[in-house]
Formats: sequence, structure tokens, C-alpha cells
Amino acid sequence: MGCGTQPMASSQQNLQASGHQDPQAMANSQQNLQASWQQDPQAMTSSQQNLQASSQQMDPECVFSSNREMADCEEDFSGTLKTFSNLLEKQIKVWWDVFTFEHYQKENLIFRSLRWEVSPQDGLNDQKYVDEWREFFNKAGRDLQSLVLSRKQIKLGLINEKIRIIQEKLEPIKDSNQIKEFNSNIKKKLEKIDRETQKKKVPVSRCSRPCLPGNRKKFGTSIHKCCYECIPCPEGEISNISDCENCMKCPDDVWPNEKKDRCVLKLVEFLSYTDDTISAVFSSISILFCLLACLILGMFVHYQDTPIVKANNRNLSYLLLVSIMLSFLCVFLFLGHPVDVTCMLRVTSFGVIFSVAVSSLLAKSIMVCVAFKATKPGSSWKKWMGARLPNSIMSVCPLVQVIICATWLSISPPFQDQDFYSYLGKIIIQCNEGSVIGFYSVLGYMGLLAAVSFIIAFLARTLPDSFNEAKYITFSMLVFCSVWIAMIPAYLSTKGKYMVAVEIFAIMASSAGLLVCIFLPKCYIILFRPDLNTKTGLLGNRTK
Repeated sequence: MGCGTQPMASSQQNLQASGHQDPQAMANSQQNLQASWQQDPQAMTSSQQNLQASSQQMDPECVFSSNREMADCEEDFSGTLKTFSNLLEKQIKVWWDVFTFEHYQKENLIFRSLRWEVSPQDGLNDQKYVDEWREFFNKAGRDLQSLVLSRKQIKLGLINEKIRIIQEKLEPIKDSNQIKEFNSNIKKKLEKIDRETQKKKVPVSRCSRPCLPGNRKKFGTSIHKCCYECIPCPEGEISNISDCENCMKCPDDVWPNEKKDRCVLKLVEFLSYTDDTISAVFSSISILFCLLACLILGMFVHYQDTPIVKANNRNLSYLLLVSIMLSFLCVFLFLGHPVDVTCMLRVTSFGVIFSVAVSSLLAKSIMVCVAFKATKPGSSWKKWMGARLPNSIMSVCPLVQVIICATWLSISPPFQDQDFYSYLGKIIIQCNEGSVIGFYSVLGYMGLLAAVSFIIAFLARTLPDSFNEAKYITFSMLVFCSVWIAMIPAYLSTKGKYMVAVEIFAIMASSAGLLVCIFLPKCYIILFRPDLNTKTGLLGNRTK
């Protein structure tokens, strides 16, 4: 092979690689070139004349003389090498154009600029007329592509012929330093052009890019029917294939991922023992106050014969402490994964327990009033003194709450429910009250008992007695009612595990209010003022 043959061979190999592994492309181009020359003899004659003229411009005696100095003809020689370099570059670019046109012809495609589409503004309603004109224009576009292809094939053939002539001219001096340097430079340049050519892709005959998974086609944004716009799938829907026209909705228990190309499982949310810090806080506080109530109960049992414990019915105090302990323990029914059993026991348990606690306070308040009335001479209230009145109150009031809860559970009991729609990507495991009327009936009756206890204790707070608990009951009922009144709007404005947290807070706050307001003063006297825990001390306190 002569000078410039190695770069040329490398260029042709890269051209074949860049032609999408089509080794027949160049051969087809040459065959098409010969066929076009046979159809157009004048073009053949013109190309030969151009080649002869270009070869006559080169002085072989000057360029290829190996015995004389080349200084006099250096300018002509440099021009020849520059022409050779330009021809090699042009060969690659023209070959790529030929390959592209041949691809379109082979696939029977038409360039977008040569296509004809009916726009809505044309107002053409005759489909036969539209189809005929579309076929006419599309055929004209294909013929125009064939004409351009034939001209580019002729141009490629002329370039190849010029390269061959120059290679033959440079063959005698292929070993000179100038040619070696030229070979090195042109090889680098051709490799760069080949790399850029390989990055190109054959144009796709479409006016819109493919819609990737997670998107869908939206038509109507262009005058062309085949054109569309890619828009993301709406919330809760996916598309797992390209060029999807409609997105698919995920089932209720799954949710689209970030790319919206597949459905993933939703997060399950409830007030968990392990995953929520607030559960550990509630559990710790509940156990702490339960132990405190148990400690106070043990203290009262130990000092049961002292006047301050015996004052105002110690049995009611025992019952109140037990109900407070149970109210703290019923907090654990609200924690963890809800099931049907815990859902039924939640509201009914704390409703009955609080009814017992408030009923005991109501009985204490009534006993203060009865004791004051019975001290008057000839009073008929003396027959109500004793255990019969508080026992009746403690039997009737909680029994009404039990009947309400039993009716609720028999008609429409609470059950475990799953909320798929309140939060995106989450499933809320919660308890459904079943009957809203039953739920608010329990709370309403409990509020009624608390209100009556508050009113009676407030009226009896200034009555003289050996140890008047009425003022402490008044303050405890004020705390109790304030907590539950504030709980209702907070409960209605929250969802999921936060709604359960509001319920737990209300139970713990109201129970702690009862424990502290009623029993803390008595514990203070028992532990730190034993001098007041005597009959004389209580009588002295009464005279004050």
C-alpha cells in the first residue's frame, strides 16, 4: 500500500463501525454510484474532466523528485497534502450522509421536513381526498430523497477517485519524513472525526421523544396528530412501559415509587411500642403514676385508723385509688397494633373506670352536704347518714355507664380499620368507633357526672367540717373537665396515631389531676404533719 493508505484503511474500518455494523454500506454506495453514472453519462464525463484538471495542477516532477531539493516546490507539496487531508475528512462526512439516506430508503421513511400532515385549520373533512394528497406528497418526498441520495453518492465517488489518484502520486515517497509526519497527523484527525461520527445516531422518524416509564402521552398540544407531550403520571398511578397513553392506578395497599414506574408497599402506621418514642414516654409515665397510686393506697391502708383517712368515708377513697390505678393501666390498651378486642375495650374500659372514679367523688361531695345538714337539730337528713347513700350512688351511676357501653357493643361495636387515604403512601391502622352516637354517649355521660360533681363540690367548699374535701374535689373536677373539653377539638382535628396520642394524654392528665388534687394534701398531713392527723388537730382545724 502507498502513502496515506494506512489512515485511509483505518478510516474505512471506523466508518463501517459507525454505520451500525453495516459493512455493505460502502459497497452499496459504490454500486449506486456506478448505476447513477450509467444513468447520467454527462456526470461521468464531467467528473473525469475535473479529476484530470486536478491532477494536471500537481507537478509530478517537482513533488516526486527524490534527487533534487524540494525547497522550490515546498509550497505545492504542502498544498497537495492539505488537499489530501481535506478529502479524507470530507469522505467520512459524505459517507455518513449517504448511509443516513440509504437507511431512510431501506426503511421506507421520510424526513420530517418532507412529510405532509393535515392540520385542524385546513378544514378538510373528505378522508379520501386527504389520503390521496398525503400519498401524493409522501411519494414526492421519497423521490426527492432518492434524488439527493444519488447526488451524494456521485459526490462520494468523486472524492474516492481523487483520493486514489493522490495516493498513487505519493507512493514513490511514502518513506519520507514529511509523509510519515503527515500520516501521523491525519491519523489523529481521522480518529477524532470517527469518534464524533460514532456518537451520531440515525435520525428517528418521529416528532416527539418516547415517553419513559412513569410518564404518559398527552395529545392535543400540537397541530400534528402524531405529536404529543410527555407528562408525569398523577398521584397514585404508574406506567411501567414506554409510550404509555394511560397510567394505571395502584391498589389500595401499595403506592407508586419516586419514579412512578412500579407500585411499592405502603408504610403501615400505628402507635407502636418499638418505633415511636412517645409510646415509651406514655408507658413510663403510666407505670410511674400507677405505682404512685398503689403506694398511696398502701399508705392509706396502713394508716386506715387515723382520723384523716377515716374522714369522709375511707372506702370511697380506696375505691377512688383503685379506679385511678386502673385508668393508668388502661393506657396500654391504646398502644400497639389495634385488634378488634382492644378496640372494643378501649373506650368502654376507661368510660366505666372514670364513671366509678367520678361517682366516688360525687358521693364524697354529697356526703359533705348531708353531714352539714344533719348537724342541725331535728333535721331529717340524719337518716341519710351512713353507708347507704354512697353505696347507692356507687351502684347506680356506674351501672348506667355499663348499660350504655353494653348497648353500644351489642348494636355497633368498635373494630379494627385501615385508612388508606388520609396520608399519601401510608396505611393507618386504627380503631373505628362503629357507632359515633355510642362513643359520644359514653363521653357525654362521663362529662355529666363530672359536671354534677363539680357543681355540688363547688357549693359545699365553704361548709365547715372536720376535714372538708369539697374544695379539693372542686379543683380536681375543674382540672378533669378542662382536660376533656380541650381534648374534643384536638381529637377531631387529628388523624392516625396522633389522635390516639390525644386520647392517652387526656386519660393520663385527668387521672393525674384526680390523684394529685385529692390525695396529695392527705399524704402531706400523714407524712409531714402527723400532729394534725389526730381528732384534736382536726377539731382545731375546724374551729379555724
